Amino acid sequence: MVRFSASGVIGFCPSRGARSGRCSWPPWWSGWSPASRQSPPSCSRQRRAYDAGDPERDVYGLMSVRGEVPAALKPERLARLGFFREFSPPELRRLTGSGGLRAYADGELLATEGTRKQRRTLYVVLEGELQYVKRIRTERAKVVLALRPGDVGGFLTFFNDDPSPVTVRSVGRSRVFEIGRREFQLLMAKQPALAGKVLLALLRAMVPRLDAFLGQIAATSAWALELEQYLRAFPLAQEG
Repeated sequence: MVRFSASGVIGFCPSRGARSGRCSWPPWWSGWSPASRQSPPSCSRQRRAYDAGDPERDVYGLMSVRGEVPAALKPERLARLGFFREFSPPELRRLTGSGGLRAYADGELLATEGTRKQRRTLYVVLEGELQYVKRIRTERAKVVLALRPGDVGGFLTFFNDDPSPVTVRSVGRSRVFEIGRREFQLLMAKQPALAGKVLLALLRAMVPRLDAFLGQIAATSAWALELEQYLRAFPLAQEG
């Protein structure tokens, strides 16, 4: 469900349950954490809060209804975050002009594991924390990654149409800068140098994650080898 104002989009509900006014959560979600048992805010309640002039309405809004650049997207603020440090102020202004500011409430989902029909965006955390949650069993899940200010996410589904491999959840209130796939394609067509710089920054951000992932694999392999050697030392294993 998308809401428009004279200055553009001011709200969006990515869930398939938008027509019913309730953001849809995966059926296994409530089992993984006591904090996640609280129901997400309904789309209708979000809209009522916005229409009533709720001072916290920017938690659900996308951009200022007056068309002003939010303080969080000003170059001097963005330059403090890791992902944007290599960009000049003019580049940051052009980049933010292609995307927007989006805010999420506590427990709100940016993506749902196994769901193909969802928004395809790249996002950089400006405030708060996002967690990548991976389902392990039917009613169990594990936090596999936490994104904090300056971290980039969304690339797992941005460059393909595959279902999301993880659920992405906001921990507390969070705000992100995001750019959609179509907007990024336009950026590539009109400003290829800037788009290339974004991709380079994305690759640079992925390197330490890949390194950490390979380290985890190595540690797991070493543990499995030690376990195998330990089991082989048992007399029963030797007799077999």
